[in-house]
Amino acid sequence: MYIIQKLLDMCRIRDYDNETASSKNSDIIISIERHQHKSHSSTFTHDDYVRIRRYWKCIPPQFCTRNYIDATPEEYLLYGKTLLLNAYQRCAPLPNGYCCYFYEECKLSNPAGIHKDLIKQGYFTNPSVSELLWSYTVKELKPIAKSLGCKCSGLKKDIINNIIANMPLEQQQLLINNSDCYIISDKGRRFLEYNSDYVELHRNFKLMISLSELNRVRIKNGTRQPFTDSALEIISSHIEEDCIIHNFTNMIFDTSALYNILLKQSDYNRAAIAYLKFLYLKSCCSFSIDLFNNDLPVYPVDTAPIFSSYCAVEIVRLSHFINDRLIIETYNTDSLPPSLLTLQEFTNMIHDMLEQPVFDYDVYNNIIYQRLKYLAVIDYNSV
Repeated sequence: MYIIQKLLDMCRIRDYDNETASSKNSDIIISIERHQHKSHSSTFTHDDYVRIRRYWKCIPPQFCTRNYIDATPEEYLLYGKTLLLNAYQRCAPLPNGYCCYFYEECKLSNPAGIHKDLIKQGYFTNPSVSELLWSYTVKELKPIAKSLGCKCSGLKKDIINNIIANMPLEQQQLLINNSDCYIISDKGRRFLEYNSDYVELHRNFKLMISLSELNRVRIKNGTRQPFTDSALEIISSHIEEDCIIHNFTNMIFDTSALYNILLKQSDYNRAAIAYLKFLYLKSCCSFSIDLFNNDLPVYPVDTAPIFSSYCAVEIVRLSHFINDRLIIETYNTDSLPPSLLTLQEFTNMIHDMLEQPVFDYDVYNNIIYQRLKYLAVIDYNSV
């Protein structure tokens, strides 16, 4: 919690716990400190375009991938073992092939060999006759039931119960011994439970957190902390780094990741701040500006989506935690670049998301598309 508050303080956004979303007709508070690189007029003028180009001339946007420190072979092996145990918890034979993530994400050159080692080390064990029969299909169970002279119709659980009740213990053991199926053991479950944050890392690959970053923070005072706490710490450090080097394009992805983590923790007040910041950064279009500032080929600006109906879905989810004052403070955050929407337009957009049954995102996308086109033809050397 301290890390997030420090981050929000750095971005000069306060948390308004007791304020609710106000109506579209509410007067916009104008007492917020006005920053030279932000637009506070109701319309976009030529001076606003010059102001934006001047800002980016002084602080060129940077788009670069984050330099991750690679994990060690031992760390990848531990990660791979955890994901193998998670993938094959249920009763199943050794697979003929393995998913690509074992090779690409876990860097395992021989997952089949590691799987066999886990069996030898007791992380997998032979299943009980009930567990083994549950791994069969109903079509496979019926001949077994018929050979024992018991009822072979009905629900799967009834067929299995009939087979177990009529099959001698010696035959049950023979069935297990002749099977090539394995199931996770108690030892394997304890190992998997302790390293469950690795499973969460795999499932949340869109957060762009590396294995080495997680390993650096996952243990606190000798105890493994929940994945969301580790992720919060890592993403917060990403955003702080983005602010320092003005990598606003990466910050869009990182604020979205921060929002999703805070949402999982039910921290809706800070989630609202993070999502408003995410929407504001999208309205800045730093990636497109970076391209034509550096004389690089620019794709037609009206083909790249900026806002969508999904944005409105998230804003509605946060409706009880969003108000005009928070919107304005987000817009006026000094550490963020200038938007291609005015303050009034940005505020209206949030209200439209909250109030329209179907959010007409093309209205605001087209405003930004037109301004990007005009911004691209301004003489960069004259500002």
